[in-house]
Amino acid sequence: MDNPHRLWSLRDLALLAPEPEYDDLVRVTARLCGTASAALTLMDGEQTWVKACFGAVMPEVAQGVSLCAQAIAGSGLFVLEDARLDIRWRDSPLVKEEPHIAFYACVPLVLESGERAGMLEVFDSVPQHLDAEAADLLRLQARQAVCLLQARLDRRRHQETSQRLEALQAVGHVGTRELELASQRLRLACRLGRLSAWDFDVPQQALHWDEELFHIFGLDVHQQPDVAQVFEHFAPPDRERLRAAFESCCRDARPYDLVLRMTNTRGEALWTRSIGEAVRDAEGRVVRVQGAFQDITQQVHAVEERNRVGRQLEATLERMSDGFYLLDRDWRMLYFNAAAEQVLAKPRAAVLGRRVWEVFAGIVGSELERTYRDVMASGRTARLEYHYLRQDRWYDVTAYSSDEGLAVYFRDITERRAEIETWRLLAEAMPLIVWTARTDGQVDYVSPALSCYAGLPGERLLSEGFDALVHAQDRAQARDAWNRAVQTGQPLEVELRLRRADGVYRWHQARAVLVSTEKSGTRKWYGSSIDIDDNKRLEQSARALARRLESTMESITDGIFALDREWRFTLLNRQAEVMLKRPRDELLGRNIWREFPQAAGSEFQRQYEQCLASGRIVRFEEPFAPLGAHFEITAYPAEEGLTVFFRDVTQLKQAQSDRAAREAAEQANQAKSRFLTHISHELRTPLNAILGFAQLMQLDAQTPLAPNHVEWVRKIHAAGEHLLAMISEMLDLARIEARGIELRLELLDIHAVATASLDVMEPQAAAAGVLLTNDVPIGLPAVQADALRLRQVLLNLVSNAVKYNRRGGWVRVSAQVVGDRMRLDVEDTGPGLSDEQLEQLFQPFKRLGAERSKVEGTGIGLVIARRLAQLMHGDLRAARGVAGGSVFTLELPIVGAAADPDQSPTG
Repeated sequence: MDNPHRLWSLRDLALLAPEPEYDDLVRVTARLCGTASAALTLMDGEQTWVKACFGAVMPEVAQGVSLCAQAIAGSGLFVLEDARLDIRWRDSPLVKEEPHIAFYACVPLVLESGERAGMLEVFDSVPQHLDAEAADLLRLQARQAVCLLQARLDRRRHQETSQRLEALQAVGHVGTRELELASQRLRLACRLGRLSAWDFDVPQQALHWDEELFHIFGLDVHQQPDVAQVFEHFAPPDRERLRAAFESCCRDARPYDLVLRMTNTRGEALWTRSIGEAVRDAEGRVVRVQGAFQDITQQVHAVEERNRVGRQLEATLERMSDGFYLLDRDWRMLYFNAAAEQVLAKPRAAVLGRRVWEVFAGIVGSELERTYRDVMASGRTARLEYHYLRQDRWYDVTAYSSDEGLAVYFRDITERRAEIETWRLLAEAMPLIVWTARTDGQVDYVSPALSCYAGLPGERLLSEGFDALVHAQDRAQARDAWNRAVQTGQPLEVELRLRRADGVYRWHQARAVLVSTEKSGTRKWYGSSIDIDDNKRLEQSARALARRLESTMESITDGIFALDREWRFTLLNRQAEVMLKRPRDELLGRNIWREFPQAAGSEFQRQYEQCLASGRIVRFEEPFAPLGAHFEITAYPAEEGLTVFFRDVTQLKQAQSDRAAREAAEQANQAKSRFLTHISHELRTPLNAILGFAQLMQLDAQTPLAPNHVEWVRKIHAAGEHLLAMISEMLDLARIEARGIELRLELLDIHAVATASLDVMEPQAAAAGVLLTNDVPIGLPAVQADALRLRQVLLNLVSNAVKYNRRGGWVRVSAQVVGDRMRLDVEDTGPGLSDEQLEQLFQPFKRLGAERSKVEGTGIGLVIARRLAQLMHGDLRAARGVAGGSVFTLELPIVGAAADPDQSPTG
């Protein structure tokens, strides 16, 4: 049914004004279904109208926003146990704002015509489950609401029909047009009210009907009705009653008004009302009988439904565990259910019809009497807890105003009061703060512990609330948490600071739960607040310590991991990730032997198992090939498992191996040096004799040698000199490697040293046809070196440049300052060196193919020169020249100021 039809129904019923019977209906509905609120909502176009409401106010909103928008199209029960979780309704203003609906259930109100006039709704701010009994009661109350609406509709239609008939009687003086309009209105009214008119001409025995009567009987309008045929449509008992009444009216002018059952030609069983009265002529004879005939099937069914609903409602009230009774406006008992009989120990026969003040004389002059009289006078609802002295019992009493008088629900809460009193005594004896609150969030009890803590009386705390005690920085968070708990019914847990009487704020942990009492059906918040300030400070200290430990653990160079007793990783630091080459997210919670299967069954597993089994620390070293590392490991047992500290000692092991190799090499070099020194001394003695005798033979004038013998002796002497030079160089190399050579470092002018060295080499260069060039600038910073050894190195470099040069070539010596170093270059135009030769150049006894030439040499001169340069904190290296040949570069440290040429050594 679309919205315009709903609007027509609503206006047709004239239901927009509030009425007490509807208010009573929603109150009872909320009580029966166990919800805080209920409403009867009607549909008017695109808007909802709240006809009656109990509890929280249901706003009047557009149908698109209303929760009943989906349910109105159906005909059955619609339930939302928690609208906040339903994607269709969680953003609705009825859910997010007042009345903060969580639970919602409704049943459409469908009139007999099929039109949906509205909804009977129950709702609450906390989630609920509607059980089968509550669902049946909601449907029952919805049928009761439909009966009220249908009765209003029937009364309205009867009123309109009566108004149309009165208007018809007054049309005798109007014109034809007005008469036609009145006739149309009358036909419409008759159709709406299922009402028709008829008359019977007694002399002619002719029956006349209007159009509506043909429709009720299911006859064609062209058929001529016959009285006998009409009687046949009625049930036999009613047929005889109608026949006798009709004949009496025709004969004696006796009127009749009967309710009859009939069946029309369409087979429809109808309830009807037939009215007849006689019309006399001037002589008093009955000449005509006229009357009205109405189909009242809907009204009869509505009455039957109301009676059935009333019986069901009465049965429901009888099954209720709450006591219930009705009072009229004279305070007499109209109804007294079974629970009331049991609780108050009075049979209903003894109370019905009597005044409540007579039945319960003990309440006269009490707060309960004053409450009843106020509700009766004001029409408001009231609820109170009342102590009935005659029984020494406490009752939770709710009184509602109704048209008849007063409806009262009550339940025995004596045990609950005793439990609450016991709970309060326990709360006051406990050292922690205890409080309670209603379901709307209003605190209604605080234990004395809060008064002592805050230094304020409990009455003030209840009236003003203790929001002012909360630290300003925690207030918004605490308020939001409490509002959220109240709206959702979920437990509250929040940490906040409360001001003590001395002005000091201390941390508290507040908890609260919403408790439902099965016996009483009531709900209440029970909460506590515990001082956790000391724990909070310890926790903060522990957290700070944990952060420092974590920072330390993450910053140390050792890897750390922890395993539980199932061999699962529970902790890894950053260095462990690096050394294990796995991120901690991949390892935490995983079994070490599955993640590193190569370690299973290895020394790692044996040592770890021994650590756990013995409870003792184990230390060991073990290589792990899959990671290409050698680890030094310390494992500590613990109750939870074990903690492993490990470090990668691969480089240390390699360094130790290298150091051992170096030590072995040094020992071999020392042994070699000692051997060479010994051999050199042993060779020098006979060699000196050979050279001496060769010189004597060359200088013996008394017995001169033959020419050929002179050449032989010269060669013997030259070979001896070469061998002596080689032995001297070998001794120098041996002393250098054995660190047996001493240097005297001093400031030297590099220009003077280069000039002296070139002067010495000038004869050899001239003989070889090689030009020597000194490009070392004057005034360069002084170098720190040994004068003798520096000239030895330079002479070796220039000598090699001359020996391995070509005739017509040149040798150039140059120098420049680079940073804190003096770079001295000796460049030649010789054949140069290949990359392979450069790599082997500074190895002892490597002449790089020169041994096959006529140039004499030992192959250790450059080795000695480089070692001497390094002993003077410098270096010697070689490279190919830009224009061919070779470049040997000697680097030495400089001191700063230019050296005095006059103080430089010259020899």
